[in-house]
Amino acid sequence: MQRALAGAVAAAALVVAPARALEAEGRVIGAVIGSVERGRPAQAMDLDAGTLRLDGWLRPTEDDAAAYVFAAAEADVRVADWLSLRFGADTGLIRERDGAVESGGRPIGEEASATLFLRTAWADVTAPDGAFGLGVGRRAVRVAEGLLFDEYATGIEAYVGLGDFALSAGLWVPGRDLSPEGEPFVVGELAYAFDFLSRVAVFAAMHRDSGETARALGEQLVVERRATLSPADLGDAHLLCNVADGEARPWWIGATADLVLEGHTLRGAVLAGRGEARVDLAADRSRPLCRAARDLGSADLDLRALAADVTWRARAGASLWPGAFALYHGGGTFDGGGGTYTSFLSIDPYSDRPVVFFDAGLAAGYAPRAHRAAGVAGRGLVAAGPTLLFSPDAALEVHLLAAALFADAPGPLGDARRYGEELDARATWRPTEGLALSAEAGAWRLGDFFPEEGTVWQARLGLRAEWPP
Repeated sequence: MQRALAGAVAAAALVVAPARALEAEGRVIGAVIGSVERGRPAQAMDLDAGTLRLDGWLRPTEDDAAAYVFAAAEADVRVADWLSLRFGADTGLIRERDGAVESGGRPIGEEASATLFLRTAWADVTAPDGAFGLGVGRRAVRVAEGLLFDEYATGIEAYVGLGDFALSAGLWVPGRDLSPEGEPFVVGELAYAFDFLSRVAVFAAMHRDSGETARALGEQLVVERRATLSPADLGDAHLLCNVADGEARPWWIGATADLVLEGHTLRGAVLAGRGEARVDLAADRSRPLCRAARDLGSADLDLRALAADVTWRARAGASLWPGAFALYHGGGTFDGGGGTYTSFLSIDPYSDRPVVFFDAGLAAGYAPRAHRAAGVAGRGLVAAGPTLLFSPDAALEVHLLAAALFADAPGPLGDARRYGEELDARATWRPTEGLALSAEAGAWRLGDFFPEEGTVWQARLGLRAEWPP
């Protein structure tokens, strides 16, 4: 599909190119990042482990240290007054892991064959007065300030300008591969612009998911049961044998705002999610151990969840911007039976704070997103705290954040909901145009939601260069 779209974009350019001289501009980007992390609670578990009980789940046992390299090239081409093209390629985050070189979290050869490192191939057709337009191809897409989606996708988008109002609708297939395996989603938005800097919008989205959500919920259920087994249940071989499948049909409505008001900025998104899902858990009897295992069965779920992300910042003097943030992802539990599931389900989301909790920061901005239920083990997230930006001049920025973190639903190892507390700091220095040096550090003290006390430490150093600046 992506190859066909790229061919169509190139053909359109050749047809109309003689009509006028091409106008093109581009840039190249390079980045090197060093990262160290200690004590992250283990969430992803090996379900084929030799032991039935998963004792290491949610314990602070995961450490990592890596050096990342990233390179990208982008080009914008104005073919005609009504046609513009955009292209982009990047290497993904390249690192070494266990003697192998990875890009985007998988072997670099696999990433190269699946994507050709092509991220953007997009054509925009617009009316001379900008009253309407149509875009087709592949590009980065962001929905609901990243709460719902923030990733590359292939699709088509149309928009109509109605004075200060704008109406848009898009059909997207998420994924970075040339033949993306993600399921399509549609999104429509009605926006109103107060001025060049401030706008509000309402939107609706719908996703067809034929298995990813159901598999994640089923695997989470099996992990939780195996992590909390009593001695009497240690012979329950079916917990080693069941695999999940199913489907989900979630939809969302919501609103976003980006406002600049007399020294204050306010940005946020609120969403309400609904829909239906079916989770099927059946034993894989092809394995000798599992020939007598029983199926855990099927469950029909009514999806109902809320999410919100709000950031406020004010100017206090020439160099200080104090502020605050609040983040809510609805949480819930799935016990294998039917009923209402209240954990907020997104498609491919991204949140950049708190940095350590989301494993965000310098490296994560270049990384693929992950489809997941909210919070830890789907229990959601309630987070809030103060922020501070110090910028004495255009060359230096220092960001500080403190956050209290809670689950929205009781944890799997008890009734506790406190994820803990986090402190983050990041400094960026730009000695010249096109060059930035960054350092960040964060500490997340684990709360009683987890079975062991501990502190997750994370530190990164980064160098980013752009040309032309």
